[in-house]
Formats: sequence, structure tokens, C-alpha cells
Amino acid sequence: MIKLSQNPTYTVLVTAEIPGDAGKSIKSSFHIRFKRQSQEEIESIHRRVQASELNDDSLLREVVDGWGKDVQDEHGQELEFNDANLSALLNIYPVRGTTVKAFFDSLKTASQKN
Repeated sequence: MIKLSQNPTYTVLVTAEIPGDAGKSIKSSFHIRFKRQSQEEIESIHRRVQASELNDDSLLREVVDGWGKDVQDEHGQELEFNDANLSALLNIYPVRGTTVKAFFDSLKTASQKN
């Protein structure tokens, strides 16, 4: 069964290995909400990525719609989703690349489940 009306967004758990002291990494996980893409939008994204017309930052600004309560400031307070906070999150290495991978993995996983 398939419903023609789909939720406009979906949430994915992203896990990033953040470099820490003494060569150890810190596993950090958070939920990110992606805008659901149509088949045409996915094809456009693939074309633009392959033509180097869409970089990781631009892609994420196009497809990210929010995040969960697990994105917090240094005091453990939930961070509001906005452009400045998204920039700060994506500037933490390797969060940007890990989130891009999570987006493409979510597309791959969805197609494998069908």
C-alpha cells in the first residue's frame, strides 16, 4: 500500500565522531529533519551535485527543515532552528559531511524498503 499524500518532512538520526583530546573521538548523535523530496527534486539534486553546482552546505540548507531537542547549546538548552544555529552546527567537523551522508542514505534506505 502507498499513500499519495506523504508527510512533508521526515526525521533521521545522525551520528558524528567529533575529534576529542588525546586522539579520542566523541560520538555525538542528534536528530535532523529533512524536507521530503519529490522524484524530480532528487534527480535535480543529483544532477547539480555531479555538475559541482551544489555543494554540501547549499544542499543541506535546501533540504534541512529542523532538528530535534538533542541539538543543544553549551548549557544543555535546546537550540532554536535558525540560519545562524544551522551554520554553527554545520561548522563542527565532521557534522556537515555526516549529515549529507545521512540525507543520501535516507534516500537509499527508502528505495530499498520499497
